[in-house]
Amino acid sequence: MWLAWIIRWVLILEYTIGGSAVARGISPNLALLLGGPESLPAFTARHSVPGLGIVVDPCAAMLLFVVTGLLCVGIKSTFVQSILQLQTFMP
Repeated sequence: MWLAWIIRWVLILEYTIGGSAVARGISPNLALLLGGPESLPAFTARHSVPGLGIVVDPCAAMLLFVVTGLLCVGIKSTFVQSILQLQTFMP
């Protein structure tokens, strides 16, 4: 039981890190698609926190939510499909 719990949290961490890397990589391309970084609304533009050296990218955060939503929909549909297939094979 505890091994399944550890594996679940490792997968969640892996999807979070992988998804954030993808969102951070796609964010500049999405900005170019929407007309360039200067044409983005103020709430989606990148901001840097003075003194800390941290860059906040709301566009990447929105992309991360979209990727996470797609992942959740895919997991749910796969789960439902596997249950339906299991019912057809059982007498």
